[in-house]
Amino acid sequence: SYYEKALQIYHNSVSTNHPHLANCYNNIGLLYVKIGEHSKALFHYEKALEIRQIALSKNHPALGNSYSNMGSLYLQ
Repeated sequence: SYYEKALQIYHNSVSTNHPHLANCYNNIGLLYVKIGEHSKALFHYEKALEIRQIALSKNHPALGNSYSNMGSLYLQ
């Protein structure tokens, strides 16, 4: 997918804890939700959260987005 290509580019051009990398993982998670691959979605959401916890302040809205996305998996 295009997100997988983007992920590869980010891995080669930014630090391992860069917020853009977290956004890419998050977006890949969204795609996996759409096709019903919840365990793969959760993996990618967790990677995004891990990076965001390191790169962003503890009250950053993106952290809330990560928790919300992970929580939404349990509603399906």
